Amino acid sequence: MSMLILFGAEWNSSKEPDGTDGSVVISSTYKRGGDYSWRNYNSEGFWFSIPDKDELYIQYAFYVSNYYSANYKHFRALGNAGLDIIVCTDFDSERKLNVWLGNRATKIITSSTIFQVGAWYVVELHLKVADSGGLVELRVDGVPEGIYSGDTKPGTAAAIDKVQWNLEAGVGMQCYMDDIIVNDPSGSVNNSWPNGLKVKLLKPTADGPTNDWDVTPSGAHYAAIDEVPPSGADYIKTSTPDEKEHFDMENLPAEALTVKAVQVQTFCLKGAFIDPDRLKLGVRINDTDYLSDPIDLPVSSLLRKTTLNQNPAGGNWTVDAVNNAKLALQAVN
Repeated sequence: MSMLILFGAEWNSSKEPDGTDGSVVISSTYKRGGDYSWRNYNSEGFWFSIPDKDELYIQYAFYVSNYYSANYKHFRALGNAGLDIIVCTDFDSERKLNVWLGNRATKIITSSTIFQVGAWYVVELHLKVADSGGLVELRVDGVPEGIYSGDTKPGTAAAIDKVQWNLEAGVGMQCYMDDIIVNDPSGSVNNSWPNGLKVKLLKPTADGPTNDWDVTPSGAHYAAIDEVPPSGADYIKTSTPDEKEHFDMENLPAEALTVKAVQVQTFCLKGAFIDPDRLKLGVRINDTDYLSDPIDLPVSSLLRKTTLNQNPAGGNWTVDAVNNAKLALQAVN
């Protein structure tokens, strides 16, 4: 693994994270990359589960749209046996970012940046969990703002298994989150700081060379899966194993100069407990399909995805390679 999480609220759907708290509001008014961001207000929030990791690089962009004199907790790295690393903006004093071990038990870093209302900031954290030799590093907009080394294991957990963004109930503050990236240090790419990446959803624009599945209602297949948020009124389906679908996709925005990873995503479900009940996701490049291992399908519509840290046809991703790639799907037993 390398890039574990790539999230920008671009589906305009509460089903994109692994879980949510409170009433979900997704905004097109405030966004840093792409078309949407996620609003946190009072106790609202979201989280992702990850495989146990003792070291992570985490990026998130946030924007505060109103001022309240209150502490505001907006990021937690959680372990299954008590690990808790918290980042919060202390809006009742100098509006600086504070990093804590435990549930605000020990403050270990305070930023030099004073966070203003009405501006986007990119926060990056390097976390390494250990009784001794642990590490927490903080960057704001790419600038190092604090480092702590020592015991970063306040509980008994030796690993992080969940990352969560949320407000505390009753603070009255509104914050918007965007462009969330989580890397682990494994692999040859995406194994360090994300460095301010943006997330953009590219939607289907035309049917590709193979469209074996059935479409409801009739018409172009791509038009049944290009809605944001996803719709259950139109869809493609198949009851035949190994049938494929290909789609042309939108190009990257003109501001895109480099590409660090591609994550292939689709909302999907199985209609019955019979084969085919799994899906391969991937891309088609120069008439060759590069597909994931089979992915189990849910019984209700949920997001399934696979991450391509490098171009499966060879080398790192480029803007041209992404713009020329097609979406590829295959139903399998």
